[in-house]
Amino acid sequence: MRSLLYPAVMGPANGVCQQRHRRCYLDRGGSGDPAFKGSWARGGLSHPLMGRLDRQKGLDIMSFNPIDYDIPDSYRHWQGDTAEDYIGPFFFYMDGEHPRTAFRVQARHCNAHQTVHGGVLMSFADYTLCLGANGGSEAESVVTVSCNNEFVAPASEGELVTGEAETIRRGRNIVFMRCALRADDQIVLTSSAVIKRLCKK
Repeated sequence: MRSLLYPAVMGPANGVCQQRHRRCYLDRGGSGDPAFKGSWARGGLSHPLMGRLDRQKGLDIMSFNPIDYDIPDSYRHWQGDTAEDYIGPFFFYMDGEHPRTAFRVQARHCNAHQTVHGGVLMSFADYTLCLGANGGSEAESVVTVSCNNEFVAPASEGELVTGEAETIRRGRNIVFMRCALRADDQIVLTSSAVIKRLCKK
């Protein structure tokens, strides 16, 4: 059975990270593990991407555990954004007013060059920037007005990509943000954005 939201189970068929020198969530039965195949359904069972599917307010809400991706448990999953769950999943914690974000690179994130697709990195940067704009609070919604990205270096399967955001200026309706993404302490992308603040929820 395949999810309508997540049409395919991605990853190496044997569930082992292709780059053996890197720790990879697949070693512990990730999305490539046949045991996950067909093991979920609507109603709270495990999802092939190692999340849980629950019904909240009539909507399907995914939740993910960072430990399943070899990400420290100080990080948490932001629930409710289906696109981010499909592209990521992404995780974060707040260091004061500054978000610290992370995601583990899987085979499905990579392009024909076997490095992370630029669209995935830009989505992760947008995630990081928006968390900085709303302070990691679910009480306020924000949307991206513009976002500029510069690709500095590649990131590969198995690596942990982390993000840090900084607020340049916070206005009543607009927030100016910038962030840097790193893999193994190497900057892979820098980004700046204009974020619009919406009404508080």
